[in-house]
Amino acid sequence: MQAKKNAIFTAICAILALASLNSISACGKKSLDQMQNQGDTAQKACIKADFDIQVKDPLLKRITQATSDFKIKASGTFAKGEYRINGKSVRIGEDTKFAIDLDLPIDDPSSISTKDATGLLTTSHPFAIAGVTIPQKVELKKGTVTAEVDLMRSLGAFVVEMIEQPILASTKNDDVASLVQKLVIHSATMHLRPGAKLVVQDQCFHVGKNSQVMLTSLIVDENADYRGACLLDIDFLTGSHFAAPKVDCTFDGGTMKAMLNIRRKGQQLSLSTPRDQSIRLNDCTFKFGKYKQNLTRSRIVDIDLKSFDWAEGDETHKAYFAMEAVMALQNSDVEINGKTFNVKAHLPAKEPAELSIQVGDQIAETFFKTHDKAMADKAHVTIVRPSTNLQLHLSNVNLGTIQLLRTGDIDFKITQGKSNLDKVVWESAKNSFDLVCDKGSQLNIAKGMELGVIKENGQLKASYPLVINSRKATLKSQDDELVLTNLKGNLNVIVDQEISLDSNLDLSIPQLAELGNEAADIAVRGLQIANQKNQTQVFLKKCTILIKSHELSDVLAQDLPKSKSWELDQMILKNQTWRYRNGRLKEITVQNPTLDNIKFDTANQADFTATADVKISGEVEKGGIGAIFKKDTKWKPLPWSASATVSGTGTVSYKFEPRHSLNCSVLQYELSMHFKQPKDLDLDWSKVNTGILQKAERSIIIAEIKKSQIFDEKKGQPLVIKDKIRLFDRADKKSLVKRMKIKQFATKPTLQGTQIDFVAEATL
Repeated sequence: MQAKKNAIFTAICAILALASLNSISACGKKSLDQMQNQGDTAQKACIKADFDIQVKDPLLKRITQATSDFKIKASGTFAKGEYRINGKSVRIGEDTKFAIDLDLPIDDPSSISTKDATGLLTTSHPFAIAGVTIPQKVELKKGTVTAEVDLMRSLGAFVVEMIEQPILASTKNDDVASLVQKLVIHSATMHLRPGAKLVVQDQCFHVGKNSQVMLTSLIVDENADYRGACLLDIDFLTGSHFAAPKVDCTFDGGTMKAMLNIRRKGQQLSLSTPRDQSIRLNDCTFKFGKYKQNLTRSRIVDIDLKSFDWAEGDETHKAYFAMEAVMALQNSDVEINGKTFNVKAHLPAKEPAELSIQVGDQIAETFFKTHDKAMADKAHVTIVRPSTNLQLHLSNVNLGTIQLLRTGDIDFKITQGKSNLDKVVWESAKNSFDLVCDKGSQLNIAKGMELGVIKENGQLKASYPLVINSRKATLKSQDDELVLTNLKGNLNVIVDQEISLDSNLDLSIPQLAELGNEAADIAVRGLQIANQKNQTQVFLKKCTILIKSHELSDVLAQDLPKSKSWELDQMILKNQTWRYRNGRLKEITVQNPTLDNIKFDTANQADFTATADVKISGEVEKGGIGAIFKKDTKWKPLPWSASATVSGTGTVSYKFEPRHSLNCSVLQYELSMHFKQPKDLDLDWSKVNTGILQKAERSIIIAEIKKSQIFDEKKGQPLVIKDKIRLFDRADKKSLVKRMKIKQFATKPTLQGTQIDFVAEATL
């Protein structure tokens, strides 16, 4: 800022010295010789006065890099006396007041040139430079001073005290400072170049059009110290950046119109705010905390600057900076990231916050805090433990307060209340449980059990109850996945050394029980998932399969063998009849048995009626013609067969037999059926006799077969079928169901059929 004062002094002295510079030419069409020959004693002279002001102050140079021009308006009083400025005498009369209005375009930020400068210097009394009387009004246009001067006196003074270089103000020249007795800078305006980047220390502001820095009402005292006001009127573009300890701020646009107090005392410049100031930042991201890994990303941030203090540093002291601000974050995304706890949330409404920064030689503190009840329409919470993590996708969440402590730690908690639950994901290194929730699912946080940041050296033991309403969840392992449906009930998330899930959820495992053409669901009450010794343990607390009567009927009917044969040795014709004796039943084959009207009257047993095709094989001894008269003859065994469609009744008893795993468990059954005497029986007697007596013989044999024990419903030998059915054979070899071990297996009859209860567990 000292360079700014020097620039004003330079501007004054430059205009004052323009009458005695080394290049003088007449304005208009007349040459200098013409003016002398014509005897003009006073003409309007044009004097070239372009020179450079070197910018050495680092802070000013950063500003000039982004500045298109300086506009300076100042007034004051010259001190009476005679001065030497760069070897030239300057004589000032008593009570000479001055006013200056100067516009300096800036092309080179390290050197401010007067080549294209314009300005006006007015004084209350004339004064002299090198003996030349300077008029009270001197105008500068693009490096040329035009003034009404006494040409002859000017030329004489010029010859005597001609200099080779323009007169420049210098901080090494004491007469420059003593020349001005009183100075007030009414305004010093720096118009910032659109698109330029204003870099100050660690801050970078990308400025847009109509941006300016204006110093107003600067009162300069006898020590060249000053105080006044500084207006920052800036339109920000994309790519702006502000840094402080534990906080980084980047933004892509915005506006700032802040009036600050400015003061220079000795070599130190300071800025402060006299009252609340407003700043708006667009697409603004605050990164804060240790390693600056936490952030808020807001569409708009309105900043109410309550206090602001900045003091320029030097070789021995750091710059001092302190600010207090109240902010409103609009349409914001929040990310809280730690080793054990992470949150990503969206805050659609305007959320108040506070920001405090203090930086100096012995201090570097930043404090950031949002207010209570910051409501997020969406939030993604992750809790991380050594071998497990939990993700909660929430909506309508009270995030509570997000606070950056002065130590750099984050204090954050999702506070007491209810949040809508959209999704739950539990994960270990190899397995996962993914639960998609429907309307009505909630996370309930009780007082004292807030869900928040877990300190690095702290322990958190908590249980978070979830109300679950879900159509589908997926339990995945490396090899397979198990789909769960219709989940309803309460699920507790237990956070300790690891994360586990415990619930009384009602859910279904669809279509795992093999029941004929259809598959039955397994109903489950209570699910537990935990990680132990790097293995995931899944517990299904109570599993139920309801085998309905008609389903069991279908299963039994479909499982019956299509054909079953067994050997017989039943005598149906012992004594000789005609030429036949020793008629025997040798084998019976039952084909296409069909069960009808199955009735489950008692536990694990059912009665039924049935039909089947029966084929009977037998033999009979046949004698010669003499056998009719019972004379000795030779007897020859010959085969015969008979077939009929028969009906009958029977019972089936069954039981469910658990094995070591769910997929190996089976349904065992034993079916016993008696046949009724058929009305029609087709006898094939062709291999015995085809003669004239065949018809009579057939009638006798058919009658004897019908009277055999095969068709005795009470005493006859029943058809017996024993077999077993694997209920869970639909699952492939790698299925989680295949690995589920069962225990506490029990069955009981119900009005609808048979209920199977068991407990299942699996290690993934």
